[in-house]
Amino acid sequence: MRLNKLYFILLLILLYIINAQSNVCESPEKTILPSWYCSQVNTIVTNTWLTWYPIVIIAVFASFSIGTILFMLSFILNNSKLRDFAIAEFYEAGATALIVISFLFIMALIFGGFPGLLIGNIDPYNTSLYYINSTINQTETLINSLYKVYVVAAPITTLTLNVYVSAFKVPNSIFPILFSLINIFVLLPIETITPFLADGLLLLNIEFYIILFAMYFSIPLFIIPGVVFRSILPTRHIGGLMIGIGIGLYGVMPVLFALSYGITTNGLASTFSSISSRLNTLTNEGVLNTGINPPGNPNSIATQLNAISSSIGSYFLSVLFFPMLIYSITYATIITISDFLGGLYYKPRGLLSMGII
Repeated sequence: MRLNKLYFILLLILLYIINAQSNVCESPEKTILPSWYCSQVNTIVTNTWLTWYPIVIIAVFASFSIGTILFMLSFILNNSKLRDFAIAEFYEAGATALIVISFLFIMALIFGGFPGLLIGNIDPYNTSLYYINSTINQTETLINSLYKVYVVAAPITTLTLNVYVSAFKVPNSIFPILFSLINIFVLLPIETITPFLADGLLLLNIEFYIILFAMYFSIPLFIIPGVVFRSILPTRHIGGLMIGIGIGLYGVMPVLFALSYGITTNGLASTFSSISSRLNTLTNEGVLNTGINPPGNPNSIATQLNAISSSIGSYFLSVLFFPMLIYSITYATIITISDFLGGLYYKPRGLLSMGII
């Protein structure tokens, strides 16, 4: 009697989910999902899901068939452990069937509802790519400005000037001092700052293409095949792990990137843009005139280089620290979901080693 009541409750929940799934994006005034999900992500998820749907149905049917065969063998062999194992397989098959039937609804909650609660009606996928791309452009512009300054300033410090009166060489100590000032306040800071910016540029490009990979391949390469593999007993651990990877890459990582870069990038981009513009102006005026001014003078290249040095901390906070934190959270999410779905810590063992027969 209790088992029948449980089945009845599960059936009601299933019917509710099916009804919710059918209206997930059909009624914009009733849905809690942001508009960008229904106009973009939902279309991609639906089209990909329809391609895989027949294969997934076959896999779910195979899962129920395996449970049925094991249940029949338990009666033939009169083995209670095998019967319990078969019932557990029925539950696993039912859970997989529930995932399959309500797949679009679950994806809408994970990829639309969850980001919508955090960042509102802002597309986290395009937003994260936009922020990273704008930071890449500003970094490249700043490196180009520093290169122009260096190209103009470096040859000046190699010049030699000899003054002769009649046949006698007049000692000249002014220009070597000026050249030393350019070396100290211009060339050496550029040689120190540029490698840091170049490393940051490399990290930004890596992050950009990781998000692109997650956007295009998480659903067709991890989540949907993961549902198929989870339906089959020998590959259930692989399927759970693939679903966890897909949800972590597509549902968690871009949202966190959009949040972190939204906090740090705007001020940093304006600072880098202002410094690049000022460096270009000062370079056109002549490094010999503007580069020898001491730091603190607004018409000094050294002042602009000090401003870059002051911004390096914020730059690497957004380029290095936040991404490492995001990757750690994504990894923890993958482990948690995989463990919940029986994917990460599952150790496939034979029926004999489990003591069933």
